[in-house]
Amino acid sequence: MAKKDNLPMNIDLNDLEPGSNIIYSNEVVSIIAGVAASEVEGIASMVNVPNGSLLGKNRSVTKGVKVEVGTEEVSVELYMNVEYGQPIQKV
Repeated sequence: MAKKDNLPMNIDLNDLEPGSNIIYSNEVVSIIAGVAASEVEGIASMVNVPNGSLLGKNRSVTKGVKVEVGTEEVSVELYMNVEYGQPIQKV
């Protein structure tokens, strides 16, 4: 795969101008949330998001994850099946 010249591999936060922003796409946040959810004991599986679409190439990772990225906050909804016998409050 060819390296994309417009995407830096490392970002030095000291090089950013004051007031600069780093913006994360919905897909990046969805992947992070999906990977984190897959590592939680007690989650049996993720289910399709109602009225949602699976994002990009990472459909298996983002299944069951709905994300909205705002200017100062992120909303993440997880749709999952909990293993039988697991207390939902602790999963």
